[in-house]
Amino acid sequence: MDQARLREVVEADDYIDEDGVDAYLSGVREALREVERLIRAGSPNEAIALTEYAITALERVEIDDVDGALVDVLDRAQEIHLDACAAGTPDPAALAESLVTLALDSENGVFVEALPEYGQILGQDGLRRYRELLDREDAVTTSRQRRYVLDVLAERLVGASAY
Repeated sequence: MDQARLREVVEADDYIDEDGVDAYLSGVREALREVERLIRAGSPNEAIALTEYAITALERVEIDDVDGALVDVLDRAQEIHLDACAAGTPDPAALAESLVTLALDSENGVFVEALPEYGQILGQDGLRRYRELLDREDAVTTSRQRRYVLDVLAERLVGASAY
């Protein structure tokens, strides 16, 4: 699995109506299984990048998701991302930036609950960067939704700060 193949599966140019949801999400689930296999094959850092790409693309897709199946797929992608980060060697500051950015930009609660699970992976340097990003965003955010997410992220950061 590479980004070009993943892009073919997860990106959709048109609205996915209820008739196309199952086929679309089935393809995405299979692609995520392939990404997960990269972890076992010794390429967890590649899996990190691919899951972040997939999550970003899935957040943009316009889909008739009355059953919440997209959220389930996003949850699975987050699990794979955590496994890949635990197995790999992500840069702590870059990982913090990804987690905060994806959480703030998400309409589906992606990575809002990343902490404290990512605490050990981030370490002190990553947690410090996470805090800096929250503080910077706090100074400029006017959106109620982003403010709410910021508050949740900050609360969860307190629980992860023991690492």
